[in-house]
Amino acid sequence: MNYNASWDLSTIPAGLLNSEIARRRGAKAAARKKVLRPCQTCGLLLGARERRGACPTCGARQPAAKRA
Repeated sequence: MNYNASWDLSTIPAGLLNSEIARRRGAKAAARKKVLRPCQTCGLLLGARERRGACPTCGARQPAAKRA
């Protein structure tokens, strides 16, 4: 469906319009690449979210990431 200048956009509820705009902008955003780091005990590659908990293979906890 293509936009036509004769459309009255004021008839579309603001919440619905804002929701659609956000959905379309989010679809265009590039997903961040997952950064994998090895477990310090067993060497299994883990992402940042997995490193916050215990390693699924050996159960070791990972130290907190160093911040610059």
